[in-house]
Amino acid sequence: MIPSKASGLALLLSWQRILFTLIVSSLMTLLLSLGWQSGMPALVARVLPVGLLAMLAFGIFEQWPRRLPAWFARWVLQVLGVALIIPLSLFVIWVFSTEVGAPPFWGVQDRFGILCVAGMLFAPWIALAALVRQKDAFARHQALVFDLERSELERNAQAAKLHLLQAQRAMAAKRSNNLMPSCQIFVFSTCTCPA
Repeated sequence: MIPSKASGLALLLSWQRILFTLIVSSLMTLLLSLGWQSGMPALVARVLPVGLLAMLAFGIFEQWPRRLPAWFARWVLQVLGVALIIPLSLFVIWVFSTEVGAPPFWGVQDRFGILCVAGMLFAPWIALAALVRQKDAFARHQALVFDLERSELERNAQAAKLHLLQAQRAMAAKRSNNLMPSCQIFVFSTCTCPA
């Protein structure tokens, strides 16, 4: 039997998701570092937490709420959650990382805008790609389950046919054994009567 799907924190914080998020965040950091003047540590300190929070939003809305209205698809909730967490998390990170007495972040070279636009541009598409991959894996899993069930049904049908043939052969053998003595008696009686 195929093991059940992980859920809860095991699904939310799986090593595959964390590794994927770290790789994508690193690639985004490298891409954004081309025009970044504040230094690489400041960029990493902003991009990496945003990526991890987007991963958490994706995972949370994958499992919660348990039931959604019929008109609202879960994938829409997941993509919206990822898209909305980007500007919110960047805002919180920027507020807490701006030094006291420094000008507000929205007045400094529009770095907030660059990160926000880049995150909102790429994160929903990455979430959609992850959803397509999940659906593909689920379809392959279902195909394997159906193949297994079909092969078990075919095996059961073959076993039933074999059992039926064995029963028919046993009944035929029993009938032939029951007919043989009566034929022998009949042959014996016909042979002895004329003499």
